[in-house]
Amino acid sequence: MNEVFVNQTYLQIILTAGVNIYGAKETKIKYRKPSGTVGVLDADVDNEASGVLSYTLPSGTSVINEKGEWRFWTYVKFVDDRVARGESYVVTFGSDEQ
Repeated sequence: MNEVFVNQTYLQIILTAGVNIYGAKETKIKYRKPSGTVGVLDADVDNEASGVLSYTLPSGTSVINEKGEWRFWTYVKFVDDRVARGESYVVTFGSDEQ
């Protein structure tokens, strides 16, 4: 996908924590909207050894509701309460108007 738009309802976000996340008790993808609002999504673990997390938008809904630069990063909490935060990634969402 070369272009991403606000109000998309079919989108999967895939990020890497950069560490082995075996034994994690919480796996989240956090985000900051262009307005500065911060939110959190419950992430699925795609690969524990590589620390790959993903989130697929539920059908018919869109968290992506602001045009501009969004920042996404992983947040992993382990059973011993250690926390790993992955590198942040910036994605620019454009207008959904053609």
